[in-house]
Amino acid sequence: MAKSKTKRKTKNKVRSKYRDSMFRDFFNDKTRLLSLCNALLDTDSNDPNEIEINTLNGIFFSQSKNDLSCIFRNHFLVIIEHQSTKNENMPLRIFFYASEIFKNVIASRKAKEKVYNEELIHLPIPEFFVFYNGNDDEEESRILKLSDAFYGNNEFLELKVKLFNLNEGNNQKILSQCSYLQHYCTFVNRVKSNLKSGMNIKEAINEAVDFCCENNIMTDYLNSKRKEIFDMIDFQWNMNEAKKVWKQNVIEAKETGRAEGENRLGKLISKLLSDGKHKEIQEAAENESRRHQLYQQYNI
Repeated sequence: MAKSKTKRKTKNKVRSKYRDSMFRDFFNDKTRLLSLCNALLDTDSNDPNEIEINTLNGIFFSQSKNDLSCIFRNHFLVIIEHQSTKNENMPLRIFFYASEIFKNVIASRKAKEKVYNEELIHLPIPEFFVFYNGNDDEEESRILKLSDAFYGNNEFLELKVKLFNLNEGNNQKILSQCSYLQHYCTFVNRVKSNLKSGMNIKEAINEAVDFCCENNIMTDYLNSKRKEIFDMIDFQWNMNEAKKVWKQNVIEAKETGRAEGENRLGKLISKLLSDGKHKEIQEAAENESRRHQLYQQYNI
C-alpha cells in the first residue's frame, strides 16, 4: 500500500513538471533570461548574477503560477507571460502576480513589518510583458490596460502590459536583440507549420527538433530534453484544444439553455487535464457516448 502511494506521488510529480510550458522551462535560466531582459529593457548587462529569478510556483489550477518573473539589477521587477491564445485579462492576472511577488520581495528583505511604519519602502520598477504566438490575428504590439476592465473612467489604479506578437514576420527588432528568443520562436513556428501541413503532434515536434539541431538552434537544450519537450508541448496543445471545446460548449449552452450540461463538461475536462488524459478530452468532445462513459467513470 505504501509503495503504491509512493509510486502515485512520483507520477504526479513528473506530470506536474511537464505542465511547465517550454517557454517557462527554456528561459528559467539566468543567462537566457538576462539576454531577454536586455532586449526588453534596452540594457546591456553581461552579468547573469544581476538576475534574481522569483517566478511563482503554484499548484496547477490552484495557487498563483506565472510564466517568468525576476528582479533585475535590484532595480526592475520583470514579469513575462507567454500566451498561445488571446486573453484580454492579462493585466488583471499580472496584477495578481505582481501583488504576490511584491509581498515576497518585501518579506525577503525583512521589511514586512515596516509596511505600517512612516518610512517609505522602496520597490523595484515593474515592467510587464506578454508574448503572443497564437493563430488568431493580433497586432504586432500593443498596450493592454487594467483600466479597460473597469465600468467607467478611473484615475486611481492602472497597470499596463506591453504585448508582443511573436508570430513570423513580427517584432524583428526584439528578436534580433535576443538570439534565445529568436531561436525559441523558430522552433515553435516550425512546429506550427508542421501541424498545418498535416503532421500529427508527435511528428511535428520531432521534425522541428531535428531541423533545429541540424541548424544549430537550441541544440544543447533540445538534445537534452527531447522527451520533456514533447510532453510540455503536447500538454499545452491539448490545453488549447480543451479551451476550444470549452468555449464552443459555453456558446451552445447559452443558446440552448443547457447551462448544467456545460458545467458538467467543464468539470470533466478539468479532471481529464489534471490526470493528463489528453486523448480522452478529444473523445469527450466528439463522441457523446464516450462522454457519458467518462461522466460515470469520474462520478460527475
